[in-house]
Amino acid sequence: MTNLLLLTGFMVTGGFALLLPQYAVMLFAVLAFVFGIPHGALDLWIMRRLWHTSLKTWLLSGIAYVILAGAVLIGFYTFPTAMLLVFLAYSAFHFGMDYYPEEAVNTSLIASLHACLCGAGLIAFPALFYGREVLELFLLITNREGALKVSASLHALAILLIPVFPYLLWKQSPSKRKELLLAVGGALIAPPIAFLTIYFVGIHSRNHFLLLYKKMGYQSPVAFVKAVIPMTLLSYLIAAGIFLSLIPELSFQDKAFASAIYTLAALALPHLVVVECLKRHGIRTALSTCTPHP
Repeated sequence: MTNLLLLTGFMVTGGFALLLPQYAVMLFAVLAFVFGIPHGALDLWIMRRLWHTSLKTWLLSGIAYVILAGAVLIGFYTFPTAMLLVFLAYSAFHFGMDYYPEEAVNTSLIASLHACLCGAGLIAFPALFYGREVLELFLLITNREGALKVSASLHALAILLIPVFPYLLWKQSPSKRKELLLAVGGALIAPPIAFLTIYFVGIHSRNHFLLLYKKMGYQSPVAFVKAVIPMTLLSYLIAAGIFLSLIPELSFQDKAFASAIYTLAALALPHLVVVECLKRHGIRTALSTCTPHP
Protein backbone atom coordinates (compact mmCIF):
# COMPACT_ATOMS: atom_id res chain seq x y z
CA MET A 1 0.00 0.00 0.00
CA THR A 2 2.81 2.40 0.91
CA ASN A 3 4.64 1.71 -2.35
CA LEU A 4 1.42 2.29 -4.30
CA LEU A 5 0.98 5.65 -2.58
CA LEU A 6 4.58 6.60 -3.37
CA LEU A 7 4.15 5.58 -7.00
CA THR A 8 0.99 7.68 -7.20
CA GLY A 9 2.88 10.56 -5.60
CA PHE A 10 5.63 10.36 -8.23
CA MET A 11 3.02 10.36 -11.01
CA VAL A 12 0.96 13.25 -9.63
CA THR A 13 3.89 15.50 -8.71
CA GLY A 14 5.63 14.57 -11.96
CA GLY A 15 2.64 15.72 -13.99
CA PHE A 16 2.40 18.83 -11.82
CA ALA A 17 6.08 19.60 -12.44
CA LEU A 18 5.69 19.22 -16.21
CA LEU A 19 2.55 21.37 -16.43
CA LEU A 20 3.23 23.96 -13.72
CA PRO A 21 6.95 23.87 -12.89
CA GLN A 22 7.00 27.02 -10.76
CA TYR A 23 4.16 25.76 -8.58
CA ALA A 24 5.90 22.39 -8.28
CA VAL A 25 8.89 24.26 -6.82
CA MET A 26 6.55 25.91 -4.34
CA LEU A 27 4.98 22.55 -3.47
CA PHE A 28 8.42 21.16 -2.61
CA ALA A 29 9.19 24.17 -0.43
CA VAL A 30 5.91 23.86 1.49
CA LEU A 31 6.25 20.11 2.06
CA ALA A 32 9.93 20.47 2.98
CA PHE A 33 9.06 23.04 5.64
CA VAL A 34 6.14 21.02 7.00
CA PHE A 35 7.60 17.50 6.90
CA GLY A 36 11.29 17.73 5.98
CA ILE A 37 12.85 20.36 8.21
CA PRO A 38 11.18 19.06 11.44
CA HIS A 39 12.70 15.59 11.10
CA GLY A 40 15.81 16.69 12.99
CA ALA A 41 13.86 18.63 15.61
CA LEU A 42 14.45 16.04 18.36
CA ASP A 43 18.22 15.91 17.93
CA LEU A 44 19.11 18.00 21.00
CA TRP A 45 16.57 16.14 23.15
CA ILE A 46 17.99 12.80 22.04
CA MET A 47 21.53 13.99 22.84
CA ARG A 48 20.49 14.94 26.37
CA ARG A 49 18.55 11.76 27.12
CA LEU A 50 20.88 9.28 25.47
CA TRP A 51 24.22 10.41 26.83
CA HIS A 52 22.89 11.64 30.21
CA THR A 53 24.99 14.76 29.93
CA SER A 54 24.97 17.59 32.43
CA LEU A 55 23.00 20.71 31.59
CA LYS A 56 26.25 22.57 30.88
CA THR A 57 27.53 19.89 28.49
CA TRP A 58 24.14 19.72 26.79
CA LEU A 59 24.06 23.49 26.31
CA LEU A 60 27.57 23.43 24.89
CA SER A 61 26.52 20.64 22.54
CA GLY A 62 23.55 22.73 21.46
CA ILE A 63 25.81 25.71 20.82
CA ALA A 64 28.14 23.51 18.76
CA TYR A 65 25.10 22.26 16.80
CA VAL A 66 24.05 25.85 16.02
CA ILE A 67 27.62 26.91 15.15
CA LEU A 68 27.96 24.03 12.70
CA ALA A 69 24.65 24.97 11.09
CA GLY A 70 25.76 28.60 10.91
CA ALA A 71 29.08 27.62 9.33
CA VAL A 72 27.17 25.82 6.57
CA LEU A 73 25.11 28.94 5.86
CA ILE A 74 28.19 31.15 5.80
CA GLY A 75 29.80 28.65 3.44
CA PHE A 76 26.84 28.86 1.06
CA TYR A 77 27.02 32.64 0.99
CA THR A 78 30.79 32.75 0.44
CA PHE A 79 31.55 29.55 -1.51
CA PRO A 80 28.18 28.43 -2.91
CA THR A 81 29.44 25.88 -5.43
CA ALA A 82 31.82 24.20 -3.01
CA MET A 83 29.14 24.06 -0.32
CA LEU A 84 26.62 22.68 -2.80
CA LEU A 85 29.03 19.83 -3.53
CA VAL A 86 29.58 19.24 0.18
CA PHE A 87 25.82 19.26 0.79
CA LEU A 88 25.20 16.77 -2.02
CA ALA A 89 28.00 14.54 -0.70
CA TYR A 90 26.75 14.30 2.87
CA SER A 91 23.15 14.00 1.63
CA ALA A 92 24.20 11.01 -0.47
CA PHE A 93 25.90 9.45 2.55
CA HIS A 94 22.87 10.11 4.75
CA PHE A 95 20.32 8.78 2.24
CA GLY A 96 22.40 5.70 1.46
CA MET A 97 22.66 4.75 5.12
CA ASP A 98 18.87 4.32 5.18
CA TYR A 99 19.33 1.08 3.24
CA TYR A 100 22.01 -0.55 5.36
CA PRO A 101 21.74 -1.63 9.02
CA GLU A 102 24.05 0.29 11.32
CA GLU A 103 25.54 -2.98 12.55
CA ALA A 104 26.85 -3.71 9.04
CA VAL A 105 28.06 -0.16 8.45
CA ASN A 106 29.83 -0.04 11.81
CA THR A 107 31.78 -3.24 11.14
CA SER A 108 32.23 -3.33 7.38
CA LEU A 109 33.98 -0.83 5.13
CA ILE A 110 32.35 -2.56 2.15
CA ALA A 111 28.87 -1.93 3.58
CA SER A 112 29.76 1.74 4.10
CA LEU A 113 30.95 1.96 0.49
CA HIS A 114 27.76 0.30 -0.75
CA ALA A 115 25.68 2.78 1.25
CA CYS A 116 27.59 5.74 -0.19
CA LEU A 117 27.16 4.43 -3.74
CA CYS A 118 23.47 3.86 -3.11
CA GLY A 119 22.96 7.42 -1.89
CA ALA A 120 25.12 8.82 -4.69
CA GLY A 121 22.84 7.14 -7.22
CA LEU A 122 19.75 8.73 -5.67
CA ILE A 123 21.45 12.13 -5.88
CA ALA A 124 22.89 11.69 -9.39
CA PHE A 125 20.22 9.81 -11.37
CA PRO A 126 17.89 12.82 -11.82
CA ALA A 127 20.67 14.48 -13.87
CA LEU A 128 20.78 11.59 -16.35
CA PHE A 129 17.70 12.57 -18.36
CA TYR A 130 16.80 15.92 -16.80
CA GLY A 131 20.07 17.81 -16.97
CA ARG A 132 18.45 21.13 -17.87
CA GLU A 133 15.93 20.91 -15.02
CA VAL A 134 18.68 20.01 -12.52
CA LEU A 135 20.72 22.96 -13.79
CA GLU A 136 17.77 25.32 -13.29
CA LEU A 137 17.41 24.21 -9.68
CA PHE A 138 21.13 24.60 -9.02
CA LEU A 139 21.03 28.12 -10.50
CA LEU A 140 18.87 29.08 -7.51
CA ILE A 141 21.73 28.00 -5.22
CA THR A 142 24.92 29.02 -7.03
CA ASN A 143 26.23 30.86 -10.10
CA ARG A 144 25.87 29.57 -13.68
CA GLU A 145 29.44 28.31 -13.98
CA GLY A 146 29.20 26.37 -10.74
CA ALA A 147 25.74 25.03 -11.54
CA LEU A 148 26.94 23.80 -14.94
CA LYS A 149 29.92 22.01 -13.40
CA VAL A 150 27.89 20.35 -10.65
CA SER A 151 25.08 19.21 -12.96
CA ALA A 152 27.60 17.86 -15.50
CA SER A 153 29.43 16.02 -12.72
CA LEU A 154 26.20 14.42 -11.53
CA HIS A 155 25.38 13.34 -15.10
CA ALA A 156 28.77 11.65 -15.41
CA LEU A 157 28.41 10.03 -11.98
CA ALA A 158 24.97 8.69 -12.92
CA ILE A 159 26.41 7.00 -16.02
CA LEU A 160 29.15 5.38 -13.93
CA LEU A 161 26.66 4.11 -11.34
CA ILE A 162 24.18 2.51 -13.76
CA PRO A 163 26.08 -0.81 -14.05
CA VAL A 164 26.66 -0.88 -10.27
CA PHE A 165 23.07 -0.39 -9.14
CA PRO A 166 21.66 -3.83 -10.02
CA TYR A 167 24.21 -5.31 -7.61
CA LEU A 168 23.29 -2.78 -4.90
CA LEU A 169 19.61 -3.63 -5.35
CA TRP A 170 20.35 -7.34 -5.17
CA LYS A 171 22.11 -6.87 -1.82
CA GLN A 172 18.99 -5.32 -0.24
CA SER A 173 16.36 -7.05 1.85
CA PRO A 174 13.08 -7.61 -0.08
CA SER A 175 11.26 -4.69 1.57
CA LYS A 176 14.18 -2.28 1.14
CA ARG A 177 14.71 -3.50 -2.42
CA LYS A 178 11.16 -2.53 -3.39
CA GLU A 179 11.49 0.91 -1.82
CA LEU A 180 14.90 1.56 -3.37
CA LEU A 181 13.76 0.34 -6.78
CA LEU A 182 10.79 2.68 -6.61
CA ALA A 183 13.05 5.57 -5.58
CA VAL A 184 15.50 4.88 -8.41
CA GLY A 185 12.63 4.67 -10.88
CA GLY A 186 11.36 8.02 -9.65
CA ALA A 187 14.84 9.53 -9.92
CA LEU A 188 15.18 8.40 -13.53
CA ILE A 189 11.66 9.08 -14.80
CA ALA A 190 10.08 11.88 -12.75
CA PRO A 191 11.18 15.52 -13.13
CA PRO A 192 13.84 16.33 -10.50
CA ILE A 193 11.63 18.57 -8.38
CA ALA A 194 8.97 15.83 -8.27
CA PHE A 195 11.51 13.19 -7.29
CA LEU A 196 13.02 15.45 -4.64
CA THR A 197 9.58 16.15 -3.17
CA ILE A 198 8.40 12.55 -2.97
CA TYR A 199 11.72 10.97 -2.02
CA PHE A 200 12.74 13.45 0.64
CA VAL A 201 9.31 13.96 2.16
CA GLY A 202 7.52 10.70 1.37
CA ILE A 203 10.37 8.24 1.89
CA HIS A 204 13.34 9.60 3.84
CA SER A 205 11.56 11.93 6.28
CA ARG A 206 8.65 9.52 6.72
CA ASN A 207 11.00 6.66 7.62
CA HIS A 208 12.88 8.86 10.07
CA PHE A 209 9.69 10.07 11.76
CA LEU A 210 8.33 6.52 12.06
CA LEU A 211 11.59 5.29 13.59
CA LEU A 212 11.61 8.07 16.19
CA TYR A 213 7.92 7.66 17.00
CA LYS A 214 8.09 3.90 17.45
CA LYS A 215 11.42 3.58 19.21
CA MET A 216 11.07 6.53 21.59
CA GLY A 217 7.74 5.26 22.89
CA TYR A 218 5.43 8.19 22.21
CA GLN A 219 1.87 7.43 23.29
CA SER A 220 0.15 9.43 20.57
CA PRO A 221 0.92 11.38 17.39
CA VAL A 222 -0.15 14.56 19.21
CA ALA A 223 2.56 14.07 21.85
CA PHE A 224 5.12 13.52 19.11
CA VAL A 225 4.06 16.66 17.22
CA LYS A 226 4.25 18.72 20.42
CA ALA A 227 7.80 17.47 20.96
CA VAL A 228 9.05 18.59 17.55
CA ILE A 229 7.37 22.02 17.57
CA PRO A 230 9.96 24.10 19.54
CA MET A 231 13.01 23.33 17.37
CA THR A 232 10.86 23.41 14.24
CA LEU A 233 9.73 26.96 15.02
CA LEU A 234 13.36 27.98 15.56
CA SER A 235 14.20 26.47 12.16
CA TYR A 236 11.40 28.48 10.60
CA LEU A 237 12.84 31.69 12.04
CA ILE A 238 16.19 30.85 10.46
CA ALA A 239 14.47 30.11 7.15
CA ALA A 240 12.60 33.43 7.31
CA GLY A 241 15.89 35.27 7.77
CA ILE A 242 17.38 33.42 4.80
CA PHE A 243 14.30 34.21 2.68
CA LEU A 244 14.58 37.94 3.44
CA SER A 245 18.31 37.97 2.63
CA LEU A 246 17.88 36.58 -0.90
CA ILE A 247 18.13 38.91 -3.87
CA PRO A 248 14.83 40.66 -4.74
CA GLU A 249 15.07 39.63 -8.41
CA LEU A 250 14.10 36.06 -7.51
CA SER A 251 10.42 35.14 -7.65
CA PHE A 252 8.59 34.22 -4.45
CA GLN A 253 8.59 30.53 -5.45
CA ASP A 254 12.32 30.54 -6.18
CA LYS A 255 13.06 32.27 -2.89
CA ALA A 256 10.96 29.69 -1.06
CA PHE A 257 12.87 26.85 -2.75
CA ALA A 258 16.28 28.39 -2.08
CA SER A 259 15.50 29.16 1.56
CA ALA A 260 14.23 25.58 2.05
CA ILE A 261 17.44 24.15 0.57
CA TYR A 262 19.69 26.48 2.58
CA THR A 263 17.85 25.64 5.80
CA LEU A 264 17.92 21.91 5.07
CA ALA A 265 21.63 22.10 4.26
CA ALA A 266 22.42 24.02 7.44
CA LEU A 267 20.49 21.62 9.67
CA ALA A 268 21.42 18.44 7.80
CA LEU A 269 25.12 18.46 8.71
CA PRO A 270 24.71 18.61 12.51
CA HIS A 271 21.73 16.23 12.19
CA LEU A 272 23.98 13.80 10.32
CA VAL A 273 26.54 13.99 13.13
CA VAL A 274 23.85 13.06 15.69
CA VAL A 275 22.51 10.24 13.52
CA GLU A 276 25.98 8.78 13.00
CA CYS A 277 26.66 8.94 16.74
CA LEU A 278 23.40 7.06 17.28
CA LYS A 279 24.40 4.46 14.74
CA ARG A 280 27.65 3.85 16.53
CA HIS A 281 25.56 2.96 19.58
CA GLY A 282 22.98 1.00 17.55
CA ILE A 283 20.28 3.49 16.65
CA ARG A 284 17.23 1.38 17.47
CA THR A 285 18.56 0.26 20.84
CA ALA A 286 19.76 3.76 21.64
CA LEU A 287 16.44 5.41 20.83
CA SER A 288 14.61 2.87 22.98
CA THR A 289 16.51 4.21 25.99
CA CYS A 290 15.32 7.77 25.32
CA THR A 291 12.09 8.37 27.22
CA PRO A 292 9.59 10.55 25.37
CA HIS A 293 9.69 14.30 25.65
CA PRO A 294 7.29 15.39 28.39
